[in-house]
Amino acid sequence: MPRLYGDRISDAESAELIAKLRARGTPDAAIGADTVGKGPGRDATVATTLQAREAILRELRDWANLDSEAPNLAVIRDHLAGQQQGQRII
Repeated sequence: MPRLYGDRISDAESAELIAKLRARGTPDAAIGADTVGKGPGRDATVATTLQAREAILRELRDWANLDSEAPNLAVIRDHLAGQQQGQRII
């Protein structure tokens, strides 16, 4: 079972999130999809890490019925949103 930001997600949830990020078609979403798919690359910077987190959080917030369709990702959404409100995400 893959992990995203330390939390377990199913293969299906991972694949669906990657598909949604790729469909968005923005550079940030592409970085997010790569992060979900294989983790940050060796050349990842703080800036690209932040871009990926923000793109993933944006996708999770926009995902209709996330709580029922992908509950593990809903937990990650809530975790990332809490981090974003409380402090800068690094």
